[in-house]
Amino acid sequence: MIKARIKYLDIASGIMIVWLLVYHALYPMYEDSISAVIPFLYFFMPWFFYKSGMMFQRRDIKSLLVKDFKKLIVPFVIWSIIGYIVMILWHLFKGEELTWKILLMRPIRSLVLNCSIPINSALWFIPVLFVVRQLANLLLTRFKSYTIAICSFIFSIICLVLNKYISPYCLPTWISGTAWGMFFFASAIFLRDFELKKWM
Repeated sequence: MIKARIKYLDIASGIMIVWLLVYHALYPMYEDSISAVIPFLYFFMPWFFYKSGMMFQRRDIKSLLVKDFKKLIVPFVIWSIIGYIVMILWHLFKGEELTWKILLMRPIRSLVLNCSIPINSALWFIPVLFVVRQLANLLLTRFKSYTIAICSFIFSIICLVLNKYISPYCLPTWISGTAWGMFFFASAIFLRDFELKKWM
């Protein structure tokens, strides 16, 4: 069990957070071409799931639910409300009429399909991490971490095939995001004993 902070993990997280901010700040202007700037850091989202898995400790269901709700869902709701207000102000600033589609339908649809409202699209990670942690806590009572990782990987590939070859985005993005998140999260739980050995 990891009992103290590990400097190289904190440094890696710092680099990933800076790149996450740069990426999301520049994406509206440059879209996918921004990933060509520093392509070797494109795994910043898997890293956050992986690191979370490395630090994960099983708890009883209720205590983890309460802890994660306060730590993840409450900030998610607060920042979503702030984002919603900014979105309304942005439409008013542009002189657009505030329709039901802008005020209600688009944010609800985005929340259901993508786990975030349009202006705060990067926040999808928080509810998905919340679900991954709760699922891991439940599944680890019955299955080994490597079994969860393998099954999550297979399910992720199925999601990818469905979305790519059957119908684009036929599944809400949070389903495949949860599957991939669970793969990296469970992989970290399995690998953390090896990961923390100096020779590794």
